[in-house]
Amino acid sequence: MEFSRTNIVYTFLVLLYICLWASSVNDFFFWDTIQLGSKQAHFFYEASEFSLLLPNEIDSGHFPLFGLYLSVWWDIFGKTLFVSHLAMLPWVLWIIYVIFRLTTIYCSENYRYLMLFIVCLEPTLLAQITLISPDVILVASFLSVWLYYQKNNAVLLSVFVLVLSLISLRGFMVAGALFASAGLIWFQDKKNKKSFQMIPAFLPGMIAVLLFLGYHYQKSAWIGFHEDSPWSPSFTKVSFSGILYNSGLFVWRMLDFGRVGIFILLIYILQKEKRSFGFTTNFMFVSGILTTLVLAGVTIGFQSLTAHRYYMPLYLIFLIASLHLLYQSGLTSVLKKRISLGLALCLITGHFWVYPNGVSKGWDSSLSFRPVFSLYDDMEKYLKIKGIEKKEVTTFFPFLSLEKYWKLNESTDCFVNSGQQKTKYLLLSNIHNDAPDSLFNIYSKENALYYVKSGAVWMGLFQTTKQ
Repeated sequence: MEFSRTNIVYTFLVLLYICLWASSVNDFFFWDTIQLGSKQAHFFYEASEFSLLLPNEIDSGHFPLFGLYLSVWWDIFGKTLFVSHLAMLPWVLWIIYVIFRLTTIYCSENYRYLMLFIVCLEPTLLAQITLISPDVILVASFLSVWLYYQKNNAVLLSVFVLVLSLISLRGFMVAGALFASAGLIWFQDKKNKKSFQMIPAFLPGMIAVLLFLGYHYQKSAWIGFHEDSPWSPSFTKVSFSGILYNSGLFVWRMLDFGRVGIFILLIYILQKEKRSFGFTTNFMFVSGILTTLVLAGVTIGFQSLTAHRYYMPLYLIFLIASLHLLYQSGLTSVLKKRISLGLALCLITGHFWVYPNGVSKGWDSSLSFRPVFSLYDDMEKYLKIKGIEKKEVTTFFPFLSLEKYWKLNESTDCFVNSGQQKTKYLLLSNIHNDAPDSLFNIYSKENALYYVKSGAVWMGLFQTTKQ
């Protein structure tokens, strides 16, 4: 590898990502990864007969690729948290590599190290690589499709379209948006044979998903969700006012955790630099527009489908686009570097954005959630010392599943869902987005039996009046 600032930054980022990953190897499954990762992997790991159809209570409606993937690692190396995190490491490193390769397309060598550094600082991406998350594979596959389309590598493009399409229905929709982008680019310039030759590479992955969905519907008579599924309320259609509200949430997600700097820069550059762009840039912006329309279109019309991680491909598209335009602009080199530094600092501050109690925060979408693991360990030690069993404690998502599913310890202990019954104790934290706002007013640090706080996260155990 040639010695350069870019290679130095690349090596630093590899070490940074490995350190972040290594810091999480004992962390339990967190947030949606319990459902999308552990529970589905347990089904395959424990099944006496193989079946692609999951039980309704854990079936997310898409091909269960991530659960299969984890179960294979468990079969080979053992069912532990370390092995589960180890299964993510190849994808974590692949993400950095693909970003490194993309910078060769969208940036000159003079600023390539800056683009590489800033893109790898994306807050939600950094948060997700510390989790056992299917969205790590989704992002890696999305970036790979983008790269190998631009590199005219039909074989690898086809492979990653397949993975992207199978990892989730969201991945399938993103693959569809990229496919439509390639088709639109070719339609605008039919003389470009290279773009036309790439279009068939999208088809195997998309056909595979359609075949699975057809098979799934034939066997279960539903696609996406069903009325009795735990997440069916999220798919409740909203009114026009609800669509407007969710549109506001979508904009908030795009600007949250320091990303406001990306769009300020993008708007500034687009207004200042009024000129036509080449083929590679067009694909970036066309795919950005179409992916925005697809992801926003399938989420803002429903009750609770606007989680931060759902929009990770958009964050990366617009971040790379804004930096590409910055470094191609006529601004002075000094100003470009100052703007780059400002944007980097803006993204870093995203991990420190804290909202008041009662305001939902994407706790799996910035590194601010990291203290939750040590705080929970402290709380669990307190419960054991005091002889308090989990069945005596009410709490909220994400601590509601059997322990075996999020700590992989084979324990069937489980906290009580607040909607099921009243208990003597309440475990409350500001990470509990589904807790009623009134609880945060009733229960405070001063009346807690035990209270722990680190960084942006706090957790308290309270005594309640059992009814």
